[in-house]
Amino acid sequence: MVRFIDDNTVFVNSAAHEDKTFLKRFRTALASAGLNTIELPYEPPRTATAISARGLYLNYLQMRQAIIVPTFRSRYDERAVKIFENIFKGQTIATVDCNEIADEGGVLNCITWNIAE
Repeated sequence: MVRFIDDNTVFVNSAAHEDKTFLKRFRTALASAGLNTIELPYEPPRTATAISARGLYLNYLQMRQAIIVPTFRSRYDERAVKIFENIFKGQTIATVDCNEIADEGGVLNCITWNIAE
């Protein structure tokens, strides 16, 4: 539901489809932690399985040279890419269709996660 951009800022999924009580507690917790939020579009797929990660743009891959943004053949793809371009100015922003990966429960960050030493 969140992804750190820097020490003070996180990406969050659009929560329009979340329970209002949960949403209020979630936002209060982020504000109490002193975190600024940038909302990424998110609309849960209507026919998704319980493990589907379709639409989770915050599951992007960040490398030194580029940011790879997952796309889902969605009406939100272009808007999500523009947000990334605004946040990560000067970095290469690329996209890759991730529908098949997402159907297995993860997207780019999940399948490439490692720790650089």
